[in-house]
Amino acid sequence: MTAERAAGALGRNVRRKEDQRLITGHGRYVSDIELPRMRHVAFLRSPYGHARITGVDASAAREAGHRVFTGADFAHVALRAQSALPSYVETDQPVLAHEKVCYSGEPVAAVVAADRYRAEDGMELVDVEYEALPATVCAWVDPAEPVHPEAPDNVLLQRTFDAGSVTDAFAAADLVVERELITNRHAGNPMECRAASRCGTPPMGS
Repeated sequence: MTAERAAGALGRNVRRKEDQRLITGHGRYVSDIELPRMRHVAFLRSPYGHARITGVDASAAREAGHRVFTGADFAHVALRAQSALPSYVETDQPVLAHEKVCYSGEPVAAVVAADRYRAEDGMELVDVEYEALPATVCAWVDPAEPVHPEAPDNVLLQRTFDAGSVTDAFAAADLVVERELITNRHAGNPMECRAASRCGTPPMGS
């Protein structure tokens, strides 16, 4: 969007263009796709933001005929984001949580079935035991228990932006207002996430 068009949109009621197909049932979602031999997966997620996994019992789900995967199945696999930024600390991101969970909602087990309903039924048969660990919610407080052993202070990246003397700016200001602001964690909320198929079906958007 050009600066002229953006300026023209300010203060105006901009009409939405995508509503018609969504409210008339012509939108296409990932859950609408049916492919040969397709399977569904349901994830059992951690209710804790920080906890040690003391036991995973998937025997009931397996006895019911479900295919179940736990963190032990992928203990040898981990994603590791890299960065060229100085002071960046690399940490492992497991496929499924193994030994501990590091955030609320982290996947602990996955149940694969022929349809979504059977997958969710199998997920409810998986029993996970946790030992809650202390959570540190302030970046400037030393953690009682770090999330990652590679970052004992829970700091993954430090950067300094220098744009002049703060002391001089305060000294030359006509008015100085002091406030302490705390920003809650937030994220975008799309109608659904991106998806792709190995069978050649193009990614589907809502």
